[in-house]
Amino acid sequence: MRIIQYTLFLSCLLFLFACSEEEAVTIGNPTAEEILEMEEDADILQFDGAVYQTGMDWLEEEDVTKKEKVGQIKSSSTDGPTFEDGTSTHLPVGTSIYSVNENESILLAEVDGEFIRYSILAEG
Repeated sequence: MRIIQYTLFLSCLLFLFACSEEEAVTIGNPTAEEILEMEEDADILQFDGAVYQTGMDWLEEEDVTKKEKVGQIKSSSTDGPTFEDGTSTHLPVGTSIYSVNENESILLAEVDGEFIRYSILAEG
């Protein structure tokens, strides 16, 4: 009798685990595709494998000074899967990108002599 109960118990457990849905968990920084799925008009750029975004209130309050030119915008796109380093949703092609002295997670984009601040979008 115990063997039948044990077999029935194991069968129930197997059935429960087999029928449960698995949810994929993404670990790592968000991609341009993920950002644009959530906010199709997001002002983002990709640099050195990471996505940066502007338009956050706290970012404008940061005291930063331009350090050195680290790159430029090579292409413009709103199609997340085609994003690569040097791609932006809003910045014109040729826009210079600079690092800052105070915070390595902030970049500056120079457009018509004005600087636009971008912050890295990182998990955590």
